[in-house]
Amino acid sequence: MSKRIAISVILDNLKALLGKYLGVQIFDKAIMHLSLSEPISDGAISSENALKIMDFVRSQAQIPKSKLILVDKFRHTIIESA
Repeated sequence: MSKRIAISVILDNLKALLGKYLGVQIFDKAIMHLSLSEPISDGAISSENALKIMDFVRSQAQIPKSKLILVDKFRHTIIESA
């Protein structure tokens, strides 16, 4: 069974890594474009869905290459915590 991760943790980290505007914008895009296999009404998602979000974030062209290293580090943290 996978670990549950609070959406606020993911969003806060994206805002810290990418800046408030870009972090929120890409997070919103990820939620709208991904087919998450679970409801998020409890404010948390599975680590598998958190990784889907991070993979989507990494694929976005507007992210500066210098920030991709930080995104990858956070993604690795999710993997280790699962």
